[in-house]
Amino acid sequence: MHTKKEQMKKLGRLKKRSDFLHIGKENKKWISKILILQNRNNRDIADKGKNIRFGITVSKKVHKSAVKRNRIRRQIKAAAYDIFSNLSKENNDFVIIARNNILGCKYKDIVRDMKWCLKKMDLMKDDN
Repeated sequence: MHTKKEQMKKLGRLKKRSDFLHIGKENKKWISKILILQNRNNRDIADKGKNIRFGITVSKKVHKSAVKRNRIRRQIKAAAYDIFSNLSKENNDFVIIARNNILGCKYKDIVRDMKWCLKKMDLMKDDN
């Protein structure tokens, strides 16, 4: 993870189930081999100075072991901080859902897939 603490403070986290459901209803998503990225504009519910918020879901379908799910969650969180802190488009909420293929993937694979999803959703420039 290469993000500085000042940059991490600019990003918010989604913790309420209702926030996850609102983003899921929006139907703006892109599916890659190892994750699903859902997006919603949050101008109406902007958090205190936090223009970009994200939440992570790793279900028991991915792996039964909580230790392995938490490791995946930490890798996704680090990748999200690295990518979303440099994202040019603000006022967005994201939900990142891990898929079964994420087991055994390295950090750089997660970053690559997340950037690919953002480019396909027109939320990131090609040169990033």
